Amino acid sequence: MNSSFDKEALDGIKVSFDNPKYFLQLQTLEAALKVPLLLDLEWHILINETATEFVISDHPVVHYNWYLRNLHSINISGLSKCGLQVFLPISSTITLCLYDSKIYKMGAKNSSCTIIENLPDIHLLNELQFRSRGSFIVFRSTDDSNYVKKMSDKFPANSIYSNTVKAIAPTIIGREAKSKITLWRKSYIFDRWLSFCKVKNKKKSQDITCYDRIPEELAKHEQFIKEMRSKKE
Repeated sequence: MNSSFDKEALDGIKVSFDNPKYFLQLQTLEAALKVPLLLDLEWHILINETATEFVISDHPVVHYNWYLRNLHSINISGLSKCGLQVFLPISSTITLCLYDSKIYKMGAKNSSCTIIENLPDIHLLNELQFRSRGSFIVFRSTDDSNYVKKMSDKFPANSIYSNTVKAIAPTIIGREAKSKITLWRKSYIFDRWLSFCKVKNKKKSQDITCYDRIPEELAKHEQFIKEMRSKKE
């Protein structure tokens, strides 16, 4: 028996809000509550010294997991997972990167910044913004308008992750039908990554597994969210 839920129909659902400001408040609150899941990450400054500037989208904070990208698992996109990287353009020449230092080597040893002169690296960082965007891209110079138009046409919006749905055939009990539906996000798989970011040799020699970086903090976070929701109810 097939599930009555159509994945294409689910993807086509559009949600609107009577009070958009309230929705933004909820987004801000949710982001603030997730901060403890990122405090263990190291930071690295990326300085752009090419002729192509950084762009920024309406969804500028982009997280991606290069280390786990090929795993067929429903939870590899989680903020608590090993191999996480987070990118945020601060200006047309500076991007902040947070990363799992137990998995990656970033730039030169004992340095917290990298000067980028390699144009493919800039294009890849900008591609993260083009794919993350909801509706627009911000750029500094009108000279870049053709570049932005070309890249916007090449890289679809909201395409870093795609929704995947799996439904178990419903069980009929009397007049009721019960089915378990799982929805998760599947990562877009880049065919290359940043030249100054390498997976550590120790990790290369091990089987790739998905695990939580700081399970004790994750447990505290989940308990806190549970308590907050119970108070709301």
